[in-house]
Amino acid sequence: MSVPTLYYFDGRGLGETPRLILNYFGQEFKDVRIQESTVPADLKAKTPYGQLPWYVEDDQFSVAQSVAINHYLSLKYKLQGNSIRDQAIVLELVHAANELLTGYWSQDTDTKKEKYQKVTVPTILKRFNHVLTNNKQSSNHFVGDALTLADFSIFNVIDYLVWNTQNTHFTDLPALLQFHKEFQTNTNISNYIKKRVDTDF
Repeated sequence: MSVPTLYYFDGRGLGETPRLILNYFGQEFKDVRIQESTVPADLKAKTPYGQLPWYVEDDQFSVAQSVAINHYLSLKYKLQGNSIRDQAIVLELVHAANELLTGYWSQDTDTKKEKYQKVTVPTILKRFNHVLTNNKQSSNHFVGDALTLADFSIFNVIDYLVWNTQNTHFTDLPALLQFHKEFQTNTNISNYIKKRVDTDF
């Protein structure tokens, strides 16, 4: 049986959530990290859109686009949520997490960056905190009583912000930091984070 391959740049970015999922479930995979700032021509020609991330499971199946990759893995590992209402909230949180990170990286002036960090980031984090602290089924999960894609996506957001901003966004949101701490008690996640090399993004 072939080992899946995840192609992405040498950074967390849009490749980190699938890395977290695969590591959590102990799935061996090739973590191919492109060192260049653009996709090499030979790899670009193979991908569906000339972009990364790209997940190749075997000769018969591959999927591009980060949202689709995460969705596929959530189906494979049963991370969608137990009811259609839970699934809707999971999807809401996942898209908000993606919006926060992509917006964080895309602000092209200091003024925009400052506004984004002072307005948009706190708004999204407060919503995450509200959902977590009001989940009556579990204090360790955002939706329902079991692990979902929302947990992985939001852990990735918190982990990035803790690393990038030294906890400045979490002064009034201790529940998010506690979730971040608890998530890392998983041995596979802990081992992955310990060996993960710091990158520019």
